[in-house]
Amino acid sequence: KNWRMPLAGRKTESQIRAEMEAAVPERPNLPKGRDQHVEKQQLQDRFQFCGGRAMPKGAMGYVEASAALPKKVGPGARERLDQRRRRDENGMNAEQREICEELMLGIKSKQERLTEIEAEEAAETVKTKATTARNKEALELRNDIDRNLKDIDKVMEIAEAEEREEQ
Repeated sequence: KNWRMPLAGRKTESQIRAEMEAAVPERPNLPKGRDQHVEKQQLQDRFQFCGGRAMPKGAMGYVEASAALPKKVGPGARERLDQRRRRDENGMNAEQREICEELMLGIKSKQERLTEIEAEEAAETVKTKATTARNKEALELRNDIDRNLKDIDKVMEIAEAEEREEQ
């Protein structure tokens, strides 16, 4: 009358400890990771002097040139920015030139397609739904060409205005 039945699903401490001792977890065989200490030391060695940019020129002293020091590759950020801002004979900077080139390429491809459509129309004598669709496409292409030409004019106006502001 004074005893109790253990609840279903509950294990005693001794059962749990026995299971843990029987199934000792194994150390997984993982690939070797980065050795951060060695990597950090290599970076410190490589960039130890780095041209003496962090300190005043007089405080740096003489540093021998070696292959371990990083070399400058290509133009720097300021030089690239100056090149992009530089104006050409039309008064446009690099961004405006790129926009005009993209618009001109678009106009060229649309004109080629218009030529193809006109050749197809010349070969066909009877009007069909395909003819109507081609006419619609040709009209859209002409409108796109006009729009691109207006965009080029706008870019040219902006370039002229910016050039006048600089002077």
